[in-house]
Amino acid sequence: MAAPAPTPRPLRRRLVARARVLLASVAVGLLLARVLAIRLDAIRALAQVDVIAARAELAFLLHLLAVGVFGSTALLGVALALASRRAMRLAVFPPPGVVRWRSARVVTGPRARPLALLSLALAIALMLASLAGGGLTWYMAGRLLACKATGRSGERLAAMPLQPDQPSDGKFGRAGH
Repeated sequence: MAAPAPTPRPLRRRLVARARVLLASVAVGLLLARVLAIRLDAIRALAQVDVIAARAELAFLLHLLAVGVFGSTALLGVALALASRRAMRLAVFPPPGVVRWRSARVVTGPRARPLALLSLALAIALMLASLAGGGLTWYMAGRLLACKATGRSGERLAAMPLQPDQPSDGKFGRAGH
């Protein structure tokens, strides 16, 4: 005996559910932006007293960014790649069990393979971009930790304002860092 077809939810309920998800995402994003702004202000104040400790705090935030943001997008790419491989194997796009918009059309047969290949290519691109972004952010944090705030005679500086008359190596900051 075949299972009865699910009754579609009314359009208004679906729109309300999507609006709630969107509003919750915006609220969480604004909250995280505010927490980050407070943390960066604290790091800026710390830099006036101890540059090395401020750099360590900023490096910690960059490490969190590298792992949290870029790690989660890389995992999303892995999930998309696995779903694409299943779609190619089953010749159904999107494959069963994948979250999709209710109105999305399911393509079957030979027409599903090019869509699955395109989805796999996009998944690989997402994973590579995520790994590159995470690696670059991790590298930036490492460079922050490796940079020593010392004066010309070797003494440790508490605050290091860059003066226009100081020589630079063409990169950000002073020469020799």
